[in-house]
Amino acid sequence: MIVPMTLEHALYVCRNMRALSMKSMEGTRFTYDPQEFAINRFMTDGLKLAAIAEDGTPVGIGGLQLNSPLVWSAWVCGTDRWHECSREIVWKCRKTIRTMMAKPESCHRIQAMCLTEDAGARRYLEVVGMKWEHDMLRLRKDGGAMSMYSVIE
Repeated sequence: MIVPMTLEHALYVCRNMRALSMKSMEGTRFTYDPQEFAINRFMTDGLKLAAIAEDGTPVGIGGLQLNSPLVWSAWVCGTDRWHECSREIVWKCRKTIRTMMAKPESCHRIQAMCLTEDAGARRYLEVVGMKWEHDMLRLRKDGGAMSMYSVIE
């Protein structure tokens, strides 16, 4: 089930994030604290959603944040149980992308980044309709790369 994200959803997912999501967060931020990140995501303007498993446990959070005029950044993180809602997540992402891109007066680009070595995240971004643009070398603190994906009007 996909629902509007609450602070409780964000806190749970950020404290139980899958290892590769954690590596991405730690590598691209000056400091990473799960509680601080959860509060930041909750306070961010824009679309914020949570994926809830059948037992009521939050398994993922994500959304869209206006990055610059007409350019939106997608953000997503999940627990190891993310796959339990993967069909709903993909369906909602595809629908949201179509809806946003149908409004050229408010959106002409949606972009997202993931760890270059995270094959699952790369596949997910492609499945929801994003295209690989380039790898940003030495972007992370550990010297690793991040991959940029986007949908452009």
